[in-house]
Formats: sequence, structure tokens, C-alpha cells
Amino acid sequence: MTDIESDIFWNNVRAVGLRLNRVMNHQKSINWFVMGQSRFGNKAPMDLLSEGRTEDVLKLIEELEGD
Repeated sequence: MTDIESDIFWNNVRAVGLRLNRVMNHQKSINWFVMGQSRFGNKAPMDLLSEGRTEDVLKLIEELEGD
């Protein structure tokens, strides 16, 4: 991973974390971030981010915001 790719990855992680903390408390958000999601083949949101699938993670959070 290049420095630029690393910067983008960590910026995405921060953005997702900030967004997620609006929906649930810190401990729950950590658990959610590492828990497999059935609609993504039991991949955890952190795995999706590492694959560059930030939009998929943000869509999951949007669904939580709607609940």
C-alpha cells in the first residue's frame, strides 16, 4: 500500500467511525465494526473498508440511522 492509499484508507476509517458514533455508543460501534454482516457474506465492515468498499459500509450505517 502506498502512502497515499494508506492516507485514504485511514481517512475512510475516521469518517466511518465518526458517522457510526452518531448511531451507537463507542463500545457497540467497535463491536459492529468487527462483526460479520450477512448481506456481505459475513464480512465485517473493517474488511469491507480494507477492500476499498467504503460506500458499502456507509450504506450500512445509513440503514442504522433510519432505524
